[in-house]
Amino acid sequence: MVSRWIACLIILLAAFVQRHAGLTSHSLHHHGAPYRPLEEGDSKPELVVRVHEEVVLACDSDAQLTWKHNGKTVQRNSVYHLTTDTLRIFRVGPQEEGLWQCEERDPKSKELLATRAVWIVIMDAPKGSYLTAEGKGKVGPWFNIKENTALRIRCVVEGGRPSPSSFEWWLQTPDGELDSLANYSTGNNLQLDKISRQLHNCTVSCSVSHVALPTPLNASTKLNITYSPSFVISRLPGFGFPLYEGMAVSLKCDVDSNPQASHRWMKDDGDPPVPQTKDGFLNFTSISREHIGWYKCSAQHSLGTFASSGYYLNVRLCACFCLLFPLRRRGGSQSESIPPNGLVIMLHKLTIPRRPWLASSLSFLSLSSAMLIGGREQPRGHYHQS
Repeated sequence: MVSRWIACLIILLAAFVQRHAGLTSHSLHHHGAPYRPLEEGDSKPELVVRVHEEVVLACDSDAQLTWKHNGKTVQRNSVYHLTTDTLRIFRVGPQEEGLWQCEERDPKSKELLATRAVWIVIMDAPKGSYLTAEGKGKVGPWFNIKENTALRIRCVVEGGRPSPSSFEWWLQTPDGELDSLANYSTGNNLQLDKISRQLHNCTVSCSVSHVALPTPLNASTKLNITYSPSFVISRLPGFGFPLYEGMAVSLKCDVDSNPQASHRWMKDDGDPPVPQTKDGFLNFTSISREHIGWYKCSAQHSLGTFASSGYYLNVRLCACFCLLFPLRRRGGSQSESIPPNGLVIMLHKLTIPRRPWLASSLSFLSLSSAMLIGGREQPRGHYHQS
């Protein structure tokens, strides 16, 4: 007997839960007392419901109530159930969307005392979203823009009720790093006053949140920024290392631009003395004084012709000689002779000035800090010819 009662209670509880699972209740507040018509700018409270949901509108009052939908009086039928102070809508459909009011009237004089209102909005998920640009219409996967110009993009939502709850703008770098653009956006509008080349290949995206969607909608585009060439000139051996005649030297020109520009080496505003490679190298297998001069790199770009700053390539002329004769080393108070068969090699750099009238000013610079005598390194000291 007890088990039967328990089974009946379970069935009744399940029926109650199923009956009220989609129930939405809302209490209407006074719109005006005494009564006045609705005016532009009045607050319009919204009640967002799903299709086929059950809705109960409550209007707590001791006065006689009249319910209206979009200005028409509501009559009791299979869809609308009226009580003293409530209106129950069993299955909300698109036709129930709009303005609902309860009017309070004096029971005797029938004078309108006050009115309360609510706007029922049938929830509808947006179908999608996309980006538009000022003067360009709908934006595709790539957005072409020039450096130092303004970027203005709008996020458009297709359909959906009510309006989206929020818009969020993001910038994703090619490395995957995500940065917020909240400081540059207002609602569904994004504005960057001056776009820089550092944003090339970055992705701008708009994330739209809506009450009818489990996950936000996303619309994005990748920035293709056109910018003029910038140059980097490098050298091997590196800058600061003196270059001597006969050395192997390479100059390298790197050009950064979008679209990529074709580069060309120039010497003294003419053609270079050696061929240049496709990757921007000038390779001198044996550099000479003929290669001395001003070098620069130029590039032809869609925005015009550009050139780097000039680099002056200087080459020092070098000569070497050997001294083969007996030497004696002096050190302190003693004098020590070097074996007659000892071989002394002294290497010097001979720098010859470029001007003939300075040819007599020859400079001898010792390369080694020690003498090589008989194949052995000897201590430093003073040497004189015997």
